[in-house]
Amino acid sequence: MPPSAANLMPATPSLRSLRRERTRDEIAKAALDLIEKKGYGETLVEEIAARALVSPRTFYRYFPAKEDAFFHGFPAFEEALSASALEGGLAQTLEGAFQSFASAIQAHEAEVVPRLPFALSEPALLGQLVHQLYAAEARLARRLRSLLPAGPSRAWRAEVLAAAVTACLLAALRRWHRAPRRASLGTLVREAMTALEPAVTRLDHA
Repeated sequence: MPPSAANLMPATPSLRSLRRERTRDEIAKAALDLIEKKGYGETLVEEIAARALVSPRTFYRYFPAKEDAFFHGFPAFEEALSASALEGGLAQTLEGAFQSFASAIQAHEAEVVPRLPFALSEPALLGQLVHQLYAAEARLARRLRSLLPAGPSRAWRAEVLAAAVTACLLAALRRWHRAPRRASLGTLVREAMTALEPAVTRLDHA
């Protein structure tokens, strides 16, 4: 096969990488199973490792802490904010951010749904969830800063508006968890966005 043709062939994961990913998934599943059964605070890393048939040392090679194992498979919110999602004016950028978050969560629904009760109620896990959202929030704030009218408070307004997006997303997640069959997450996210529309309209025409 010519070298140029070989370069076009999709890369095949090695057996080693597949085994590593399977081990990672097994550890994460063991963490979720035990947390569902015993609670987050009562679940020890040693118990998770034993259930996954690995040593505690192996656990720490894959995850820095048990909350990282718990959140394995959750969407990467910062990556969800693609350049195309943040195009357009202020209102379009905010709507793009909301829809990107909703799409990312729905794409990982099988991983998100069983974790939501703990992620939204356990302080350590809620803190981790907010920390994951913060990276996306910071990226959104940088984009919003370029769209807001110039002035000494522009950066501050951008930070507040980006934080409001995070708060709306968390509110939509809580409502979706309470009644997942009544409305899609995308619908709830759009409803949450209406709370920001008056402020966005004023800023967009300032």
